[in-house]
Amino acid sequence: MHQKIKYFYLFVLVIAPINVEAAHGCSQWLAKVVSFQGKVDSQFSGDGLWHSISPDETFCGGDKIRTAQYSRVTLFFRNESRATLDQNTTLTFVTHEKTTPSWYLNLLQGSTFFRSRQPQHLNIQTPFINAVHEGTEFLVTVDSQQTKITVFDGQVAATNKMGKIQITKGYTGIAQKGLPPRIQALTIRPEDAVQWTLYYPPIVDFQNSEIPTNNNFQPAIDAYQKGDIYQALTLLDKIPVTQQNAHYLTLKSSLLLTVGSVDGALNYIDRAFILEPNNSTAFALQSIIAVAKNRQEKALNLAQKAVTLNPKSAVAQ
Repeated sequence: MHQKIKYFYLFVLVIAPINVEAAHGCSQWLAKVVSFQGKVDSQFSGDGLWHSISPDETFCGGDKIRTAQYSRVTLFFRNESRATLDQNTTLTFVTHEKTTPSWYLNLLQGSTFFRSRQPQHLNIQTPFINAVHEGTEFLVTVDSQQTKITVFDGQVAATNKMGKIQITKGYTGIAQKGLPPRIQALTIRPEDAVQWTLYYPPIVDFQNSEIPTNNNFQPAIDAYQKGDIYQALTLLDKIPVTQQNAHYLTLKSSLLLTVGSVDGALNYIDRAFILEPNNSTAFALQSIIAVAKNRQEKALNLAQKAVTLNPKSAVAQ
């Protein structure tokens, strides 16, 4: 009898993962993972646990996805639109009737950039305002105080209990708790508003002894070389301020760029210039940012300056 019980529990352990996967499955997935960097987790409908996502993972109604600090993920929707979630973002895929042509998403916090090749009926629910988008490119940002909806192409109808606004290309709609939504003109370049979605190639040269290899830096370098950028950045965060020299600052800047954290990278680049005004790597990093934003002349000038300051630097070259 004890032998039969043992075999029974062994059988349960073997089939358990299959049953869990089957329970999560749905007849038609709503979205799937295209790419991600850093730490991204998902939560299946009816399951209170968060799990690390896997490449090509799919999502059904009621599922959730969240990104940690230094992380981002791009999703492909069945209606052929795409969305890129910035760091510290949580999104829920809302179950809706099959007869409804619209798609429903609940953005609890963070920033998400939506885009499609043609107008789509996409309903975004947030704590402060709900939006129906029928254009091709827009950005939704939610924090504890407000929701911002910036339209780069097309238009968005946004509604809450206090009123309704129509947001067109080049404008941002802002909604705060207890106040009517309002519209303001976009005050920055569109590419700057979504700079965190761009690809910034890493430029870190370990062969040139630019990065100190003391015991404090080495674990972060090892994590980076294994492809774990999130762990590398987490380890760098633990380095005392007294040891954050120019090499540390440019290393962290480069890693931040690989996950789209441009503002953070620029902050560390500025700090590097304070310590070393003629830091070749810092100029090279600025050049990479300019390239990503399609500012080619500026990028070339910065790259040439980086090479002039350190002709032997592989990073500058």
